[in-house]
Amino acid sequence: MWALGDKIASSILAQTVGVPTLPWSGSGLKIPWQESDTRGKPATVSPDVYKKGKVFTAYSWTTY
Repeated sequence: MWALGDKIASSILAQTVGVPTLPWSGSGLKIPWQESDTRGKPATVSPDVYKKGKVFTAYSWTTY
């Protein structure tokens, strides 16, 4: 449930399954996922992928 309550993780999950999201610093980030993976297991965002979506300074956001 953490991934759904966290703005970064929930956007990454949405992008993974094809839900449109607004442009942000993590646009295009996805996790390895297949529909069969979800049976009884929550989807998780690895720390490495999560870190790619974070902005650490005003100058680190160079997507635009």
